[in-house]
Amino acid sequence: MTEPKRLNDEELREIEQRAEKATPGPWKVESSTEGDWVIDNRDDVIAGTFVQEGDADFIAHAREDVPALIAEVRRLRETSPFSLAEIQLIRGCVTFSPYGSDEGEIKRLIDNINRKLDVLEDGFYDAE
Repeated sequence: MTEPKRLNDEELREIEQRAEKATPGPWKVESSTEGDWVIDNRDDVIAGTFVQEGDADFIAHAREDVPALIAEVRRLRETSPFSLAEIQLIRGCVTFSPYGSDEGEIKRLIDNINRKLDVLEDGFYDAE
């Protein structure tokens, strides 16, 4: 699987605008002999799927899932202690140091910091 593209703020806004334009939810799935139908809260058909089992369920849940995911991305970005630029700066400063009596322990500490920076860098993105 390829690495997912990181979204900048503009792309996130575009996704949010598309979600806001969609028919209000909740949506549900109704099955028939012809296939699965995604139905809105007025019982109007949003979409029909006849190919892959699970597609209709995915589409129906997207109405609530997409706004929830947008909110979570924004929350994580707001609570990140570092911007992407700061993470990259810290990573550049974290190198093996010959100082100290236990070089193995220093190396382990640096490796631990780098692992944490990997998590931050993968989880948070800012569009600087």
